[in-house]
Amino acid sequence: MVPATGEGGKGLGLAIVKRIAELRGGEVTVTSTTGAGTQVMLVLPAAPA
Repeated sequence: MVPATGEGGKGLGLAIVKRIAELRGGEVTVTSTTGAGTQVMLVLPAAPA
């Protein structure tokens, strides 16, 4: 699979997402298993009604 950037990626995307999530009271977790893939979980608080 070829990375979306076509250059092997720079590693900034998830760092930016993590920072935005934290500023909004959420969190990002990443779990990676060799040969099985990577799972990214983004958790954000519900918006006030």
